[in-house]
Amino acid sequence: MLHRRNSRRLLHAASAILLFTSACDPAGGSSEGQDDTTETSSSALLTSGVSFKTVLGGQYIGAQDNGGGAVTATATAALEWEKFTLEDINGGALESGDTIFIRAGNGQYFQAVNGGGSTLNAATWNRLTWETFRIVKQNGSGVISNGDIVGLQTETGHWVLAENGGGGTVAAYGPAQGPWEQLTISGLPQGGPIATCNATWYGAEGEIPEGWPTASGEPFHRMALKAAHNSLPFGTQVKVTYQGKSVTVTINDRGGFRSPVCLDLTYGAFSTIANTDLGNIAVQYQIL
Repeated sequence: MLHRRNSRRLLHAASAILLFTSACDPAGGSSEGQDDTTETSSSALLTSGVSFKTVLGGQYIGAQDNGGGAVTATATAALEWEKFTLEDINGGALESGDTIFIRAGNGQYFQAVNGGGSTLNAATWNRLTWETFRIVKQNGSGVISNGDIVGLQTETGHWVLAENGGGGTVAAYGPAQGPWEQLTISGLPQGGPIATCNATWYGAEGEIPEGWPTASGEPFHRMALKAAHNSLPFGTQVKVTYQGKSVTVTINDRGGFRSPVCLDLTYGAFSTIANTDLGNIAVQYQIL
């Protein structure tokens, strides 16, 4: 990992922590038996129009009456009741292992009462532990794309399932990600979803020697269109936009920063879209 021991880097980190402290907002509402509140990052990703289809039966997950009742797996097409908004609690791109809320068309959330063991409903305005799910790819890790087979796991470890692959209500008592628990995801934006986070920069003149190895092994060049990210694979291209100006960067380094900061751009990349005196800016980004 590229070492950056300088006052600018410390100032950026301190700024990120202050923004994180002030921006995080505890989830609203309350529900008897729920002791813990899930916080949503200020960089939370919202993706609408997402559908889930059972792999075994080819039937779509739906919220009865578009929300307010049971969750079923009986539809053969993704219409209004079968399209949902995903709230990626961690923010950034939707990746395997992320924790999410699932919101029906009327704004109410999927809920597994007691964290699982019975049927699902989409009849709550709460955003607490019973409404929190982990989305997991069946094979591999990383960014989730259209057509991937995924599973939904509650905070207590139960898997969401459609018994016999569909034809009735959906429940949350699956012991593992087996055939009844496998869902094909669709409706995600093409080219990767657009997310928001904060971006900083590094590579002030004289701060890091030109050619110094980054975490990927590539030599550092302050004017190169590169960036550091905590987890995206090296070589990933990301489009970063600030107030109408965009730059495409390649991930070649690691950071260690905390939400709401998720990208650390080189001087050259940051200066393409903003005045470097700003130091820390809120951006939109898209994985290409």
